[in-house]
Amino acid sequence: MSKALSGLGEFAVMSAPLGGLMSELLNWRAALLVLALFGAASLALALVRFKESLPDDAVQPLHPVALMRNWLHIAGNSTIATTSAPLEWAAADSERCRAGLCCPVNYDHGA
Repeated sequence: MSKALSGLGEFAVMSAPLGGLMSELLNWRAALLVLALFGAASLALALVRFKESLPDDAVQPLHPVALMRNWLHIAGNSTIATTSAPLEWAAADSERCRAGLCCPVNYDHGA
């Protein structure tokens, strides 16, 4: 696992400056094209190199009962509930702001 994660720090540090440089030198579409190509190459590498660790008889990736059991297990996890609740609150606040309900003064933007 440490071998797989060893380059993530370097990618995180270099991605923003390289993307900004590509956007300045070429254009924003080139930066997104490189990102899409990198994602496609990563997906292809994962599909080719990573093997399923479960026995063949235990693999049920899209079985509805197995999916529902996993979803319920995740939904009942207290760590996930406490970390996702602020995100839900932020989304609700942004919806209220788009509707003009969060600001004491409703500014007329450009009309």
